[in-house]
Amino acid sequence: DNLIEQFDMVCAFGVLEHFSDTTQTISAFSRFLKPGGILLISIPNFAGLTGFILKKGNRKLYDHHVILTKKALQNAVPGSVLKLIKCQYYVPFYLALFLDFLNEKKGGLKALKIIFSRGLSLLNKIIWWIEIKTGIQLPDSQLFSAGIFLTAEKPENQKGD
Repeated sequence: DNLIEQFDMVCAFGVLEHFSDTTQTISAFSRFLKPGGILLISIPNFAGLTGFILKKGNRKLYDHHVILTKKALQNAVPGSVLKLIKCQYYVPFYLALFLDFLNEKKGGLKALKIIFSRGLSLLNKIIWWIEIKTGIQLPDSQLFSAGIFLTAEKPENQKGD
């Protein structure tokens, strides 16, 4: 209780997707914010291509997460507690994000998994090189982005919960 409304900013990076009740968890985070404080949340985008690959490569890890889209994350912000500032996909096409987890999986086909993970890493580098050379970037989107970032503010006139 000593930490309630004591912080100007609360950051939750890679935390929210581990709780089944997203709205209740965001409300719990907001309790630690002073009025006018900012909440920053970053979650992996497992609703896109990265999640599809992780699901095929390491189902146990994939199933350990609550899969959220940008819209679901936006809708989970309790309007009575926080004001949504921004919610967006970020880091377009970063498939290498979870390659270690593909390699971690025990069992057969180890050589195939290594080839697959190295192939994804190479594909990532090629796409980044093309983006740098052409100036054309893949859009931040549910399909291609590695994560979702949310910013919300606790209204100044709000005290307590």
